[in-house]
Amino acid sequence: MNQRFPLLLATAAVALLVPIAVTVAQEAAKTEVKAEAKTEAEAKIPEGQKIFLDSGCTSCHSMKGQGIEKKKSATATAATEPTASTTPATPAAPAAGKPPDLSAAGLEHDKAWITKFLLKTETLHDKKHMKTWKGTDEQLATLTAWLADQKNAEAAGLKASSDKAVKKAEEATQEAKEAKDEAKEAKQDAEKAADKADEAKKEAEKAKDQSQGK
Repeated sequence: MNQRFPLLLATAAVALLVPIAVTVAQEAAKTEVKAEAKTEAEAKIPEGQKIFLDSGCTSCHSMKGQGIEKKKSATATAATEPTASTTPATPAAPAAGKPPDLSAAGLEHDKAWITKFLLKTETLHDKKHMKTWKGTDEQLATLTAWLADQKNAEAAGLKASSDKAVKKAEEATQEAKEAKDEAKEAKQDAEKAADKADEAKKEAEKAKDQSQGK
């Protein structure tokens, strides 16, 4: 009896430890899968978007076209605010009025303009960008190239403006067509007038010849 008791205790201990070990292994596997999934998801994010996010740009801007929302609270903004030593400043935004959604930044400006605006050598609504660029030239080139590629007008709330611009363009095209038709008609009228003038000239010469013959 005394010899079997330790064996029973050992067996019971193993029986208890096996499920615990299995659970620990399962949790470790889940954690590893989540880490791999996160790494894979991050790898798919464009480098320009990473710079945009790491820069704390969402403290002012949203990009609904990319599923990026503006930070709503000062606390959240402070928690994601970058340090000057590691990340650049917030990217370009019109200084007048509410900072816009940048989903269509590329429709408004090209890479060169955005670069100048971030470097405070360009103005918008007579104002310069609020923050000074503190990132590297390489970061700046990557960020501005990415912003210039953003052309989702509907996500940026510019669809109405775009429709108005399209309508104006169509009206201008129609006006140009009408002007072209009028010019064509005027040319035809001028040709007819020239033909009549030529006929009149011939008639005059004929009349002159007849009068001289008499």
